[in-house]
Parts: sequence; C-alpha cells; structure tokens
Amino acid sequence: MVFDNVESFNAINKYLPPSKGQAIFTSRYRAESLKAPGQIRRIELDTLSPENSLELFDDVRKMHAGSRPATDEAKDVKNLLEGLEGLPLAIEQMAAYIGHRHYTVNQFLSKYHKLAKKIHSRNDAGHDSRTLGSLWEMNFEYLRKEHEHAALLLGLLSILGPDNIPVELFTSEDCEVEERYASFVGDEAEVDDAVEILMQVALVKSTGDRISLHRLVQHAFCLSDQGLGDDKAQAMQSAFSTAAVLLHQRFPRCGGTATFWGRWEQCSVYCPHVLSLAKRFETQAARKNKLRADKGTIKLFIDCAWYLYEIACEDKSSYEYGLLCNHETCAYHDLFRLRECKRAGEECERVLRACQGRNDLDLGNAYNNLGICYLSEGLVDEGIEKLENSKEIRMSAGASGLLYVSACHINLGIAQLRKGDPESAAEHMAKAEEIIISQGDSGKFLLHFTHLERGNFAYDEQKYQEAKSSYEASLDVCAEMAPTGPRMAACHHKLGLVELRLGQLERAASHFDKALSIAEFRDMKGEMARSLWQKANAMERHHPEDVETQKQCQNLRTRAGLLRMQVFEQSGLALREYGSEDAAFNDLVANSFR
Repeated sequence: MVFDNVESFNAINKYLPPSKGQAIFTSRYRAESLKAPGQIRRIELDTLSPENSLELFDDVRKMHAGSRPATDEAKDVKNLLEGLEGLPLAIEQMAAYIGHRHYTVNQFLSKYHKLAKKIHSRNDAGHDSRTLGSLWEMNFEYLRKEHEHAALLLGLLSILGPDNIPVELFTSEDCEVEERYASFVGDEAEVDDAVEILMQVALVKSTGDRISLHRLVQHAFCLSDQGLGDDKAQAMQSAFSTAAVLLHQRFPRCGGTATFWGRWEQCSVYCPHVLSLAKRFETQAARKNKLRADKGTIKLFIDCAWYLYEIACEDKSSYEYGLLCNHETCAYHDLFRLRECKRAGEECERVLRACQGRNDLDLGNAYNNLGICYLSEGLVDEGIEKLENSKEIRMSAGASGLLYVSACHINLGIAQLRKGDPESAAEHMAKAEEIIISQGDSGKFLLHFTHLERGNFAYDEQKYQEAKSSYEASLDVCAEMAPTGPRMAACHHKLGLVELRLGQLERAASHFDKALSIAEFRDMKGEMARSLWQKANAMERHHPEDVETQKQCQNLRTRAGLLRMQVFEQSGLALREYGSEDAAFNDLVANSFR
C-alpha cells in the first residue's frame, strides 16, 4: 500500500494496517515521518548531484527541442544548474521551457532574471519556490499571450484534483459555459492541442486519457498575476463555475428513489475533482471574495455526498447508517418531499432503537425530526407523540440536552397552534425562549423559530404591526446565520403577508420576490408556488384596473398552480378541500415554515 504526499499522519491513521503489513509513505514534511508508527525505515531524498542534474537537463531539453544546441553552452548551463541546486522539478521545467522555444541558455537567463528580480523581492517565498516561481511566471505569461486555450485549460486543471483528470471532462458537448471557454470546451481537437501545449512546457503530464499536474503548479497558477490575470476574483469565479458545469455534466444524478448502485465506478472517477471544487469553495468562503455556487453546483455537491454516503454504509443496520438517515430526513423535510422524509425518518428510528444505549440523544433527535415530518403531513397527534418522546430523552441528558429540549418546546408549540390551542402554544414558546436565552450565543439560531411563531400568534390575532416586528427579528437572525436558507425565504414570505394586510403592496411584492429568489435557488417548489400566488395578489391589488398587470397576475397564478401539482406529486399528499386558496398554497411548505 502506498500513501503519496502525506500532509498529516493523523489523517491516515485509520487506514493503516492494524498489526501486520507493509506500506510506503512519501511526504514533503520531515516532521511527519517522525510520527509514523511501527518499525520505520526512513529514506530522506537529497537533491540531485551536479552530474545527475546535467544529465536530466540535457535529456529533457533534447526531448522538447529534438536535438542538442549547436553552440557550446557548458558554462551557461553550469551557471543555471548551480542556481537550481539540484531541484528535479525546477530542472525539468526549465529544460522543457528552453527546449520548447529553442532558446539558448543565455537567452533564457536574460529573460529569467528580469522576472526573477520581481519574484525574489517577495519575502514570503523560500528559495525553492522563488526559483520555480520565476519560471512559472514566464510560462504563465507565455500561455496567456500565445495560447489562450491552454491558459484557460490550466485554470480549470488548477482547481480540480491534481491526479487522473479525465480528458473527456473537457470534451462534453452542449455544455452551457462562458463564451471564452466555449471556444474550446467540447471540441476534442482544441482540447488535445491545449493539453499538448501544457505538456510541451512541462506543466502537466498526460497518460492516455488522463491528465496530472503538480500541486505546486496548481497553487502557483491560482496566485500568479500572469495566471488568472488582473481580476483574480472574477477569473476564479469563472473557472470555478465552468469546472462545476463540466463535472455536473459527467457526474451521475440521483433523486427520488434513484441511487448510484451500478454507477459507483463512474462516480469514483469524478468524485476527487468534485471534492477539490468543494474544498476550494469552502476555503474561499472565509475570504473577502467568496465564490458563488448556482443550483447546478449545489446539486453536484449533493450528488457527490450521496455517492460517498452509499459506499460508506453497506451495513444498513449500523449506527452510522441510522445517523445518515437522520440527515436525509432533515434534507427532505426542508424540500417538503414528505414521502421520502417519512421513509428516512422511520428507517432512522428503527435503526437507532436497535442500537439504543450508544447515544440516546441521537434517538431523541430522530424522534424530533420524525415528529415534525408528521406535523407537516397533517398527522398532528402522531407528531406530538414523537415530540414528547424526544423531549423526555433530551431532558434526561441534563445540561447537554437543554438546547434540544428548547427545540422540542418550539415544535410542540407549533403543533398546539395548529390544533387551535394558542395558550398551550405560547407556554411552550416561553419555555423554549427561557432555555435559549440561558445558553447565550450557542442557541441564537433557535430564536428564529420563536420569533417566527410569535409573529404567527400576532398575525392570527390581526396584530399586524406586532407580527411585523417579530418577523423582522426572525429575519435578522436568519440574515446573520443562514442568509440563503429556507428559513430566510419563510421570513420574507411572512413579511410579505403582513405588508399585504397593512396595504403596503410594493413592499409586499418585494418580500415575495426575495422569498421566490431563495426558493428558486434551493429548488423549493412549495415556497416558489405560495410566493408566486401571493405576489399576484399584491400586484392585482396595487393595479386593479391595469390590463397588462392582470395578465401578469394570471401568468403568476398559472405557474403557481403547476408547481402546486408538482409538490403534491413529490410529497405524496392527498388533495383535500381548503377554506381558501391562500390556505391551500400555504400548506405547500414544511410545517416549520408556515
């Protein structure tokens, strides 16, 4: 077994042979080799000798130039190699650069020193990185000026996994990518030419239908002024979005009852590159220029996560499988896909009950999530029973279960309000708030629910200004904690309803638009439907005599009606009679968002 480029032994401990067995580790960090367990033979690789450096330089240069130079350059070559101090990667890439362009070494050194002066002035670079950095800047500048397609391809390669990148990823036809990428993506000949250029300057290696490149090349290109260009943030967003589109085109899809069974091999090819993209997204999230992920990118991440979930849990009776089912329950609940939510929740309960005693709080979570699923389905008494079971388990956990207890009170309050008992509902909300406040910032997000439900109390009593204040407080919490989440959409919808009641029709339409934007982004068809319906109501009241507005309202209601049918089909709910169309559309979202 070989572990290549080990960054930390802590990350691979669980994969090591339990007692007997042999393994090879490679790492750039000497300190990590000292952490390796068992009987270890350490071999520290040195730089190349002057003789081996010259041999490597001559071989690589001849391979790229086709012949040896006519002039005697022994002195210039010696000076160059002395500066590289035996670094194989630097020698290989400089020899390729010189050979590919048929430069003399003296011509190369003249160009190199001009650029190196700028790079060497950076105090954050060690000697090795400065030497390579100078060469890379020259290569990146050359590509940007002479071979745009190769430069763009290198940008995509630099944010994918470094090894075994399938060439076919870039030959997908009918992909909707930005114009400058569209000029070569999907054209096999253009892609082959771009790969060939990158190979000629020794930035990538190609074996059959796979491309690989060094991690340092990836890092350098993303940081280089010559790589991504002047507007790095926009260029990175462009490369990220294009890579996501291409991966989404190739990665198998799951949904409904479909799984990846039988398609694991195809998933395994692209999974490392999706994970690399996800890591880039996570890293950038902590910086000023965050990356944006569209619906396709989010679906790609979900599909990849589902594949990992499938291959990790072969034992469907294991505790870990039960926890995964619990996560599945929550995801389907937010999407209002109640049939799948209920299936996952009941499966989770079955597995965790069989494993009872390992962590009762997890079973309490399962009861809670299944309870709110039942509430959304209209099974209020069944939901209350599960929520009470959850509260009992969570209370027995002492201080560690307190915030979970507050969540039970919130959901029980919602259930009592749906049963027409606002007094009991208010009591549960008061208990929830008392616990949340006592826990400080750790329970802050749960205040969103209490504010939302207090807004609902006031709204039902026609105290619209009071309701508005509560909904705005809920919105503020969501804006800080989860600005594009489903709860943010619910807050905007509620504020839209309040403004509609207060006669502020433009404000109402604006809130419904914001709810609609989030719902479309997250593919929440129920939220889309009810926001479209209420936006039509606001527009119609604002311009009751305008013929064009009436046509727009009719179109909005038609879209809302079609989405409503899709929601019923996905959720498994039976059609029933409602007192009003407003009430019917409001029931198209999970109980927590109504």
